[in-house]
Parts: sequence; structure tokens; C-alpha cells
Amino acid sequence: MQLHEKLGARLVLPRCSLRGSCKLLLRLLEETLVKYTLGLVLSVICFSLPMLAIKNSQGFLLPTDVRIGDIQIPHGPCNVTWTEPSGSQVQLIIKMEGRNPITLPARMVEVKHSKSGITTFVDNGVTYIQDFHTADHTFILIGTPGAKK
Repeated sequence: MQLHEKLGARLVLPRCSLRGSCKLLLRLLEETLVKYTLGLVLSVICFSLPMLAIKNSQGFLLPTDVRIGDIQIPHGPCNVTWTEPSGSQVQLIIKMEGRNPITLPARMVEVKHSKSGITTFVDNGVTYIQDFHTADHTFILIGTPGAKK
């Protein structure tokens, strides 16, 4: 006759083994839960940071080589980021691939536009940027020559 037949088909485990197994299982479940929770929190943080950065940033396409004061900027895509305003003053950071960022002072005016873009003017055959505008703001560059009238 076999052991499980003697005990009436009941499985009997020693008490100390069952307690140790339960403690081990609970510890593993707890570690797994902590890892998944931490992973979820880190994922939410990582996906939220770009959304915050997008708030004060806009991509622009410069259709031709332009100047801002004495700074020559080649045509192509650029990304403009601005600081939080101090009154109406902001700092614009213009980033282009393969070039160092350019930081410029600007005056921010809240004006609605149908789309983002730039305003340029030509002076003695040189194209200058006068302002950058987004859907909600216009950034007038400080220290650049004004358009000739």
C-alpha cells in the first residue's frame, strides 16, 4: 500500500516547509509588485517630460539662408525653444543639426496666428529674420535691424 492511500488521498506537508514556501512566495510577489510599480511610475515620468518640453518649443523651416544680426543661419529645419517670460522678455534658443545653439533675447507678444512661421525682410540683398511666430505667440527679436520703410 502507498503512502497517499494510507492517508485517505490527502497530501500532508510538514508545517515548516509550508510556512517557508508561503513566505518565499509572498516575498517574490512583493518584489515583483514593487518592480512593476516602479517601472510604471518611471514610464509615466519619462513620457510626461517630453510633453513639458513641447510646451515652450516649436519647429520652423527656414526657406533660405537668413541672418539674425551678424549671425548667418543656413536654410533648413530648426527648433526654437523659449524660456518662461519675465514680463514680455524671453530668451530664444535656436537649435540646428550640426551647429551650436544660438541664444537671443526677444520680446514675446500674445498674438493668434493660423500657423507658425517667420517674418523676414531684405536689406541690401541680405535676408534678416524679424520674428518667429507660433499659433499663440510672436517673438520679436531684440537688437536686429528693423525693416526699412
